[in-house]
Amino acid sequence: MIDGRFKLILPAGAKSDQPFATIPNMPELYDLKTDPLEKQNRAAEKPDVVERLKALQSSFWKFD
Repeated sequence: MIDGRFKLILPAGAKSDQPFATIPNMPELYDLKTDPLEKQNRAAEKPDVVERLKALQSSFWKFD
């Protein structure tokens, strides 16, 4: 989910057979304005942004 300067990646129950693929086990939040290469996960520093983007995503997608 991308909204403005922030990108949120949520954990999923998927598994990859590709050796280079990684699937997060915790939410990842990146500030695309200051970190366009997505090197620094800001989820712990900005829990309010994580919750806002999770709610926004939930309004578009229904998860079981």
